[in-house]
This record gives sequence, structure tokens and C-alpha cells, in this order.
Amino acid sequence: MGFGIGLLTGGWGPTFTTGTVAGGASGTVFYFTLEDDAGALAPGITLSTSEFQVSVNGAAFANRAGSAPTSIGSGAYYYILDNTENVQGTILFKVDKTGYKPTGQPQIYTMKIDTPVTDAQNFLNNAITNAITTLSSTISAAITSINSHTDSELASAITSINTHTDERVDDAQADIIAEIDGRPTAAEIDTQLSSTHGAGAWGTAGLDVNAIVTAVFAALIEGSVTFGDAVRALLSLNGGPVGDFNTGTLVFKSLNGAKTRLTITTDDSGRLVTTIGDLSP
Repeated sequence: MGFGIGLLTGGWGPTFTTGTVAGGASGTVFYFTLEDDAGALAPGITLSTSEFQVSVNGAAFANRAGSAPTSIGSGAYYYILDNTENVQGTILFKVDKTGYKPTGQPQIYTMKIDTPVTDAQNFLNNAITNAITTLSSTISAAITSINSHTDSELASAITSINTHTDERVDDAQADIIAEIDGRPTAAEIDTQLSSTHGAGAWGTAGLDVNAIVTAVFAALIEGSVTFGDAVRALLSLNGGPVGDFNTGTLVFKSLNGAKTRLTITTDDSGRLVTTIGDLSP
């Protein structure tokens, strides 16, 4: 009995997609079916690196760089492309399992990638998905907790609140006022800070909040990078315009799009390389 490979058809949809599969792995995914010589779907077959080879944009076929194709039942499989294979262009897949192929010939299939999925995109997609899942669980738990309380319990709680008289409230207010009366005034605090640290951000007429914020943003946190630089970099990464998706390079801009804050590319090994650009205000 031998095995061949076929494209998913009918209700299965396209042969490749992008996103996250069961178990949390994510990226560009190639789907295919495996059949025996009689045309029956063959699940659970293991394909070694040499039995499942990949050609990137016309290059010679080479052993797959990603993990082994995963069987998902009923003869269907998926393969997640490695970073070195997940590039823009045409990708060929060859299944050549010795002794297990119809007519003795390897099966070759093709897919076209317009915009490869990057690790940065996967990270952001997974972070958003996890945040939504966590929020949904929290809301569901809160609703369950609220629904678990009976009307009589809620009525008892309201009755308990109503038993506190105005006198008790007045006593509490008096205690608070007495406590506050023993604390230094704003002017006394300002005088103490000015005498200890100099007028500086404290000013001569009271606390200068803007000067304090400016000083904090100018503070160095690592090397020559200031706190303000770090905030602007994070702001561009999470909220600024992103350009150059189709070139395999991510360019993160300032909110007004005028300055390039970060540039993310991949090196020859497929690792992410981040270049810091203009982090000025």
C-alpha cells in the first residue's frame, strides 16, 4: 500500500491560510490530504525531513525546515512554514515517501504568499487574542458571581447599609477632619521640598507638575535612552502607522506618521532584527 498527496476540496476551503492552529502554533499554514494507492484517505502517516521537501521561489528542493507535518484526522494534514520558507513569492512542496507514492512519482504542489506572517504579527495577534479571552473569562465569572446571590441576600445587604445613621457618618467625618488637621499643609510640604531639593521643579508658587513630568521623561533608563524615548517607541509599536508590509519589513511610525520610530527586519537566519530610529518628540 502506498500514499499520495492531494489538495483539500469542497467544504474544506483553501489549501493554506495564516493564523493559529490547535496547540497555539501560528504562522503560514499549508493544508493537504494524504491518500493510499487505492485512493483512500490515510491519516497518521509520518513524513521525515527528506520525504517532505520545500522549494522557495524557484530554488532547488531542500528538506523542510519546519516541524513534521501534523495529522489532524481523516487523512488531512497541516504544515507550518519555517521563517526561512515563509517569504513572499511561490512555494513548492514535494512529498516523496519511498515505496508509498502512486505511480512511483513524488507529488508536487504549489502555494503563493502575497504577505508573509511575521513573528511580530503573530505576537500582536496572540496578545490581543489572550487579552480578549482573559477579559471574557473575567466578565463571565463576575456575572456568575452576581447571579449566585439571591434577592433575599441583596435585600439583607441593603438593610445593613440603611442601619448606619447620620450620626455615625458625622462621627466618621469628624474623625477624618481631626486626622487631616494634624497633617502638614501644602505650603509646608512645598517649603520642605524646596529647602531639601532646591526650588527646581517645585517652583516658588507651589508644585510645578509640568516641570516634574519633563524631568521624569528626560531621565535616562538605559544607556542614552530616556524614559520619554521608551514611551514614544512603545506608542509607535502599539498605536502608530505601520508601513512596508509587502517587503517583509515592518516600519513603525510616530502617531502623525512623520518619524520612523522602529524598523523590524529578519536576518539570514530568520531572526528578528529591530533598528531604533528617531525617538525624539
